[in-house]
Parts: sequence; structure tokens; C-alpha cells
Amino acid sequence: MNGSSEQLPDEQPKDQLARPESQSSKSVIERLEYFRRKFKEEGLVNSSTEEIIKRGEEVSKEIRKLADTTDREVIFWLAEAGFDNYINFEKVIELDPEDRKEIILRLINKELICNVLKNLGKLGKLGEEVTSELIEVGYKWAVTRNPKIFRLDQDQKKQLTLLLIEGTDRAIELKIERDNSTYLENAGYESMEELMDKRFNNARASMLAGGIGNNAANIVMRGTDELESIFKDRFIGLGLILDKEIALKLIKHGFMRVLSQCSEKFEGLDKEVILAILDINATTKEDFGSIGGISNIVKNGKGLDREIAIRLIEYNSNGASAVIENIERFEGITKKEAKKLIKDRFREDRSRSKRLRREYWLIKVENIWEYAKFVIGRAFGRKRY
Repeated sequence: MNGSSEQLPDEQPKDQLARPESQSSKSVIERLEYFRRKFKEEGLVNSSTEEIIKRGEEVSKEIRKLADTTDREVIFWLAEAGFDNYINFEKVIELDPEDRKEIILRLINKELICNVLKNLGKLGKLGEEVTSELIEVGYKWAVTRNPKIFRLDQDQKKQLTLLLIEGTDRAIELKIERDNSTYLENAGYESMEELMDKRFNNARASMLAGGIGNNAANIVMRGTDELESIFKDRFIGLGLILDKEIALKLIKHGFMRVLSQCSEKFEGLDKEVILAILDINATTKEDFGSIGGISNIVKNGKGLDREIAIRLIEYNSNGASAVIENIERFEGITKKEAKKLIKDRFREDRSRSKRLRREYWLIKVENIWEYAKFVIGRAFGRKRY
């Protein structure tokens, strides 16, 4: 105690506290350390007595004055010390982008997700700048296990959800890029284009290309599985209202399977959502129709009409099945009419299939003599004819 920083007085001149920027980072941090010990030693946290509450408020007021600064070292200390409630995010936006990122990452690592989300709006493009970093340093872990997300209101939960969808997509891309770069470097290729050019006449290149493709597919699958688990186990349990904006965000980033598996919990799965799925089909990470997922969304859809029914029938056989199975969801079209449209839609496919079969047998007939010679030769025990 003698001569140590423990002997810092409880009071300092008012003007000194009001202008913390005039003090050195070290002296401010020493003062903050002192107040942190006061909180711990005097039991100023989670206490119900009026005297302690009043003292806690006094200490908090002094900490807030010290924290009202653009000094990066002081802000870093606040983030690391768990004093995130005292950070003035209006001052944070005055820092350069790298310092802003560092502050947010430190808060994330300390599981202090609430104030990050609460203040993202004040930080301009900070959310976009750090999305991939947030995911890579454990943002999903913070989302799935941090009890503080229970305190978020609906807007904050929604902001968290949209950020996570975008961040998961970016994290998948980064993981694929890093893995691809490692594979190519180890195999001695400078680029993916070089590998693709050589894969047709080079067995090793062909195997490598196949391995890279399988790895990418597995990364996408794992990322989608994790996101689906978060939606089912956490977001729905948190009482998050899943609305059309979240649905469209999932579609945009190719996570239709998540939407399909959680579709009964979504509100506003209307015409716009179905059209978005159909329009983005060519750019998604998976063939959405192949898993029949669109049927779940149609089953929980509202305000669907004849136009949507026709688009679904034209989409593929899964879309057609979704219409027939949920015909009561569509206005302006009967089951009989839908069946006729489906029959007409797939008649061309059946005709094409028959034509291909005919062409195949014509080719066989043209080569019948060659085939006959082969059969005759085999009958006489000869390997060649």
C-alpha cells in the first residue's frame, strides 16, 4: 500500500477529470485501474444497498469522464478491461480505420457483443470492414454461446443476424481462397486458371482440380450447417422475429437451405421471396431445386398467385411438385389447371428423351454388322474379330 498506486486519492481536481486528454495515456490508465479495483474491493457491482449504489454511480461518473477520449491506448484498455460500457463510440469514429477495427476485435474477443452491435450504426462502414475479421476471430462462437445476446432488442438481434449471414458467406469465400492457394502452391501451379487449362490432359492436374472442388463443396456445406444450427438453436430460441428482410438476405448469399429448414418460423414469405429464389438460382452455391427445399417455403408462403405458380412450374420438377402439393396457397389457379400446365411443361422434355433414345438405337443399327462380327467372334472363342 505504501507509495503504490493503491494510494491514489479518491478525488482529483474537477478540471483535471473533465479534460482527460490533457493527461498522458499512462496516468489515465493508472487511474482507471484504480477505479476497477474500487469496484471489485468495495463490492460496487451487483449491490442493492442505497449507499453502495450511490458510491458506484459516483465512481462510474468519474470513469466515464476519463473514458471520454480519442486516446487509442485508453480505448484499447477499456475494451480489454471489460469497461466497454464506458467507451464513447462517437469518439471512436475519429480514429483511423485500423484502430477502429482493433477496438471492435478486442471487444469481440472479450465476448462484449452487445455494445458492438448497439454502436455499429455510429461507426459508418465499420460493420462491412470487419465482417470477415469478426467471423474469423470467433464471432459465431460469440453468437451461439454469449449470454449477453439475450439482452439485445429486436433491432439489435436482427442486425446481428444480417451481419452473421453476410460474414458467414465471406468467411466461406476466404477459407476456399486460402485452401486453394495452398493447394496450388504445393502443387507448383501459379493460378487456378493454369490448373484448369491442364486438367484435361494431365492426370495429376485433373485429380488436384477434383480435390479442390470437393474441398470447396465441403467448406460450403460446413458453413451452411453451422449457420442453420445457429438459426435453429439460438436465434429462434432468442425470440428473434425472422422476417422477409432476413429471408432475402439468406437467399442473396446462397443459404436457401437455412431458409427452407426454418421456413415455418419466418414471417412474410410472400411473392417477392419466391421470385428472389427463382431469379437467383443461377448464382447460388447449391442446386436448390435438387433438395426439394422450395416446397417447404411454398408451404409456409402467403399471398402467392397464378404468376408464381407458373414460374415454379417452369423452374423444375421440384417447383411443379411444390405447386401441386400446396395448391391451396395459390390464388387464381386450380389444381386441374396446374396439372395441365405441368403436363405441357414437361411434354417437351419427354419428347426429347424419346428422340434421344431413337437416335441411340439408330446408331446401334448402323453399326449392327460390326456388332454381329463381335458376337460371332466371341462365340468361337476369339478375343478379336
